Amino acid sequence: MLCLSLRLSLPFSPSFGAPRWALGGAPLASFRGRPLASLPPFAPLPPLASPLSNPNNLSDQLSSFLTSSGAIKLSLCTIRNLLNDQSAQQELSATATQVLGNAHACTLLCASGMQDVQQFQLTLKCTGPIGGIVSISTGRGEVKGYVGDNEVEGVGPAAAVGGGTVQVVKSHPEWDRPYNGVTAIVSGDVDRDLAAYMATSEQREVALTSAVAMRGLLCVAAGGFLVEKLPGCGGGEMERVEENLRRIGGEGGDAKGALERLLLEGKSPEELAKDILEGVEYGKLEEIEPKPTCHCSEGRLFRSLTLLPKSELQEILEKEETVEAKCEFCAKVYRLGPDKVRQAIAENKEGGVVREEPPPAS
Repeated sequence: MLCLSLRLSLPFSPSFGAPRWALGGAPLASFRGRPLASLPPFAPLPPLASPLSNPNNLSDQLSSFLTSSGAIKLSLCTIRNLLNDQSAQQELSATATQVLGNAHACTLLCASGMQDVQQFQLTLKCTGPIGGIVSISTGRGEVKGYVGDNEVEGVGPAAAVGGGTVQVVKSHPEWDRPYNGVTAIVSGDVDRDLAAYMATSEQREVALTSAVAMRGLLCVAAGGFLVEKLPGCGGGEMERVEENLRRIGGEGGDAKGALERLLLEGKSPEELAKDILEGVEYGKLEEIEPKPTCHCSEGRLFRSLTLLPKSELQEILEKEETVEAKCEFCAKVYRLGPDKVRQAIAENKEGGVVREEPPPAS
């Protein structure tokens, strides 16, 4: 039996992409493709529910807020359910689950506010035992990803990552080229490394923190927040938010540990926003439920076969072996028999590769 590993993500050259200034320093003029001026006025926020109404973040949420001055954007997420789903699908160790969870929280936060079809892809090539990390999120809250070593154990998440590079790819079906940037890993903490990338490559002032709490192999709380200072932000507002973050982090300034504690207490994104933006007027932009999503199919495996050399396809056919491929994102296994291999040879011989259908709109 011939076994293939099917990773349905495209590599991008660091030379690709729009000029960085086009994405890094422009004011927030639109949200999910709509001009901010066209959005309805902020509605009064409803009274906060009891902290016990969302124990341990049983409901995954992705929410974004904007201060009334339009100068500070805050995005928050809780992702316990989707992370447990992916951990079970991919049979991840506790450390691998923590690393992937931190990456997912970060990409979901960074994709918040993008158009539905836009993607934010984070790829870390790591010198540590985890090998690598891929997390891809869309503007509609879909997320998928995988790590290089599912079974890494005996080290913490930062040690599992080690050194290496951080690559960010932002893409849209209508763009001629994706935006692409690469920086070095500086700490091994996914959130800190992505924040450093945003500061150096996109000249964006952000505070990005993620946390994943594990009990054995079970994730009991996971999420993160992203505070971004937008052009035109007055010093007073940002100073108040920074003061709130210092207060939340405590004397040791441990934002990650404080976030983990608050998530374990069952704090929802709306309750966390109240703490972070205390003393600043703000309104909610959006609230959606993030979902693990994969668009793999037998058709994609077949199309990958048509790209193999004819000699390899003929060898598969002569041995009448079954071609088996496992999707790294959802762990689903596909098998193609000799008849499909003959069809792939025909497609290869004719030089016609079937075009891949776009993913569904929802």
